[in-house]
Amino acid sequence: MDADSVLEALHNNGTFSNTEYLIVPITPPRKGLHSYYVCNMHTTLEHIKSLILRTSVQVEQQLINRTREAAQKMSPDSK
Repeated sequence: MDADSVLEALHNNGTFSNTEYLIVPITPPRKGLHSYYVCNMHTTLEHIKSLILRTSVQVEQQLINRTREAAQKMSPDSK
C-alpha cells in the first residue's frame, strides 16, 4: 500500500475524519515493513519540536567543541 492509499484510507475512516496527518518516510526502509509511518497532528508537532531541539543542541555542542579546540591551540600549556 503506498502513502496516498494510506492517507485516503485514514480519511475514509470516520474515526479520523477531522484529523490532519503527516506521512513520514522511514529511512532507511526496513525489510518486511512499510517504508513510512503516519503521524497525527499532535505527533507531528512533537517530531518538529524534537528536531528543532536536537539541531540546537548539536549546533551548541559544535560551538563548544570548536571554542575548546581553539583555546587549547592558543594556550601555552597545550604545547
